Amino acid sequence: MLQDICYILTMKGKYSEVELLLSCNLLKRLYPVLLFKILNDCPQEIMSTRESYDNGISICECINFFLEKCYSDLYNDDYLNKLYALLKNHIRIVIYILQWKKQHYIDMKLSAKESKNSQSDMIEQTVSIKQILSLLQKHNILFVLKLITDIHDQNYSDIQDLVKEVSLNQSVSFQAYCCIINVLKATFLCEFYNVEHKQITKYFSDMMSHLSSLFPLSLRIETMENIFSLLFLRYEDFNVINVSSKDDCNIRKSIEYEKSGFIANKYAVRDMLYYLWKSTLITTEEIDKLQVLGSHKEMQQLRENLSTFTSTLIDTRWRLKFHMGLYFFENVGTPQESDNPSGVNKLESVISQTPSFPHRITEDTFFYKRDSTSDEIKVKSDSSSESGLLSRNKRRKCSRITAEKTDHLTTKDKLSLINLMLASKESLIVHCLWKGNFQKAQEVVEVMLFYTNNTSYRITYFHNIIH
Repeated sequence: MLQDICYILTMKGKYSEVELLLSCNLLKRLYPVLLFKILNDCPQEIMSTRESYDNGISICECINFFLEKCYSDLYNDDYLNKLYALLKNHIRIVIYILQWKKQHYIDMKLSAKESKNSQSDMIEQTVSIKQILSLLQKHNILFVLKLITDIHDQNYSDIQDLVKEVSLNQSVSFQAYCCIINVLKATFLCEFYNVEHKQITKYFSDMMSHLSSLFPLSLRIETMENIFSLLFLRYEDFNVINVSSKDDCNIRKSIEYEKSGFIANKYAVRDMLYYLWKSTLITTEEIDKLQVLGSHKEMQQLRENLSTFTSTLIDTRWRLKFHMGLYFFENVGTPQESDNPSGVNKLESVISQTPSFPHRITEDTFFYKRDSTSDEIKVKSDSSSESGLLSRNKRRKCSRITAEKTDHLTTKDKLSLINLMLASKESLIVHCLWKGNFQKAQEVVEVMLFYTNNTSYRITYFHNIIH
């Protein structure tokens, strides 16, 4: 009878009354019983209203109350102490999730239009306390937060503080994630660099802040490598749309046509390389400081890994400077209006279609060329004289339109700065000679010779270039 009374009072938030009833040392043994009872009786019904979220938070506060009352009897037992720590952490995560979902529910109510959005429908996933606790037993915290909440639309410092107290390893992983997500946001925003260059700088600065305090150093170097790989992301990687109707299919085709090819433009490449280079300098200094404290073998491995990545950055920075010119390369954070007042060394000059040689090139020549050609493009190029037949045949007319779009995308993809930078140095020399730009060709040769110490190789190399 007393147990039921205490349980009811606790559920109503009358903790002082419960403490008064169980103030006798003999009756304090009821606290663990009440703790397991409330855990067992956690509502399994789905929470989907503001009131239900408030009720769920109240239940979690009751669990915390009983945990604190039981702690004096638990700390002497290792297993019970681990149970206390585990429950304490899990309940804190449950409260965080319920508070976020409550606020999200309020925001959804304030905006009826947002509630109809397919993404919002996906985020508004109904849960119960028992479901969350069950997920936390099987998965790590970050997975559960990502599954139940919109982890991208939250204050990262709040999540970092939450995860840090629960799991140091997951806290480090989340910090690395923050580095990458900031760079990803900046890369997408570089499409509007003139207007958003200040926000882009802030994203990269946040990345530097997270990266500079990321340990161990092996994870930091790995994270820098992952950030560098974002240069090769394509719009097609994100064009995953659930096609549920004919209209949705048309929308998807439209998006694929408008957004195709590499995401990173010249600004994204320049700024990313600039901040990654600063990160390598900072990391090098920290490896030097840790040389005395750490093992020689471990430091040697870190130096080798960083050296390999630094070599890649040096080559990539040189390629960017080669294509875009020194002025653009050095003016990080500068919008397009003042990129190059003299108008030289622009991308257009590098990929000029007018050669200085007398012979005619029948194909487009680029530093990097995809070897796949769709059948639709071939149809377009081989059947231009059959325009009369095409006009009378809707299917072939549709194929020609599709081919023109594909041809446009292929050409646009070829002109991408990333594609140009992926070319081998031999291809760069050949292209510069084809254009009659001997100064650029000499620059590439000098870079090649800088990395080449074998004299016989140099002679063979020049022989191959000339012929």
